[in-house]
Amino acid sequence: MDDTVKLSNRPDGKLQSPRDLTRRAWLLLGLWEMGVTKLADVKRAMKVASEQQEEELLDLWMALEASDDPVVRRCRAEGLPPARSEMLPALPNAFDGQGWVFCRLCRQRITVLPCPVCSGAQLPEAAVEEPGAERGPPLPWTPTGAAPGSPQKIAVMYCREMCGLALHHPDDLATCSSDTMTSFLEMLGEAGKP
Repeated sequence: MDDTVKLSNRPDGKLQSPRDLTRRAWLLLGLWEMGVTKLADVKRAMKVASEQQEEELLDLWMALEASDDPVVRRCRAEGLPPARSEMLPALPNAFDGQGWVFCRLCRQRITVLPCPVCSGAQLPEAAVEEPGAERGPPLPWTPTGAAPGSPQKIAVMYCREMCGLALHHPDDLATCSSDTMTSFLEMLGEAGKP
């Protein structure tokens, strides 16, 4: 490993906070946080094109793995803080869908690290996937305030289906007004009559 691997943007080379990490160190830690740990996948996401760039990436990889710096250890243990985000250098081919990076928590495709939807959130054990595990559709970006059973909620669910998203968001409105419930029950009553 090269002893001159730069982890900090500060002139004195010290890390006082995660914001001091170099862009490449930030991206590599963020990719690890998202479960992207295979070298080939990291190279593709970080747009490594030459042997020199690959050697620099390997040096950075080893420096981060071996680092005893408290800032690096905290980022590896708790994830990247939401105070800063960095765009991934290589966006996937929109036609083949290969190379997407998915957030391990909200399952959204991401182009910046950390995930802008759930950055700073702790990753529950149940959200950790085994390699090759089947992934359901990603969650919708935002919840809806449309009442369950209402035409608005049905339209929202239709749009989510057309976008390839899960039909329900955990924070969607779970109850409806008495007027909506009354009209829904009336509709059901009409449907049940001969």
